[in-house]
Amino acid sequence: MAGSHKAGAAGRREGGGSAAPQRRNKRSRARIAGVTGLSVVVLAVAGGGWIYFQLNGNIKTFDDGGISADRPAASTKGSNVLIIGSDTRSGDNAQYGHGKGDIGRSDTALLLHVYSDQKHAVAVSIPRDSLVDIPSCKLPNGSWTKEKHNVMFNSAFEVGETVQGNPACTQNTVEKLTGLRVDHTMIMDFAGFAKMTEAVGGVDVCVPGNVYQGDLNPKLGHRGSLIFAKGPQSVSGQKALDYVRIRHGIGDGSDIGRIQRQQAFIGSLIKKVKGKGLDPTTLLPLANAATKSMTVDSGL
Repeated sequence: MAGSHKAGAAGRREGGGSAAPQRRNKRSRARIAGVTGLSVVVLAVAGGGWIYFQLNGNIKTFDDGGISADRPAASTKGSNVLIIGSDTRSGDNAQYGHGKGDIGRSDTALLLHVYSDQKHAVAVSIPRDSLVDIPSCKLPNGSWTKEKHNVMFNSAFEVGETVQGNPACTQNTVEKLTGLRVDHTMIMDFAGFAKMTEAVGGVDVCVPGNVYQGDLNPKLGHRGSLIFAKGPQSVSGQKALDYVRIRHGIGDGSDIGRIQRQQAFIGSLIKKVKGKGLDPTTLLPLANAATKSMTVDSGL
């Protein structure tokens, strides 16, 4: 009996001894899983914060002290964003554009209306050679110009003749022209546009006919080499910039024809981005390229 009792006690001790490490192992695994999960969350938040500060730090702002005090009333049915394409050749832009000149000029202007549902938008292009009235605009030295009448629209961006251009003057001009309040203004340069198209791996276009160097630069004096062959193709970088800027050799050779091609290009770019989905390997380089070459008002 005594022997049986001792054997039973030993068995109970052995069983108790094996259960304790199992419980400890389970608790250890739970702690490891918890710590690992927390670490992933912390890294994700930190990574998201780093990306935010990186992209936000890329963006430059312009002095919006030149925006007119006499403005149209704000709307509750969405917001209007003025997008200006600057053709300055300063900095990284020197390698693009096939020309010289540091002074910023508005090569393209679109007024984008974002509906209140934040899901839909519509854009209207403003031809650069449109004859408009330019209101009083602020110069770099703080003085203000006199109002001008019946002058070309793109001259508003040139007021003050600076590398940065004069986005506030262009915003004032658009508000006077349309009677709409421009809630925000953003400027994109050559380098930013080119790098955005590279970030998405090119944009699909269809060229209606062969295009030569002389079409891109009429001052060349001869036809030059072929730069775009007729038919569908993907363009990026310098070729994408050439495609949206060229006026002669495609369509009717007018600025209106070029605007239509630019709008179609933007649609194709958006389609390309949406087709790739929420792929950070595409979206982050795209956002990085865009923000590095973007200048916005301080409120955006």
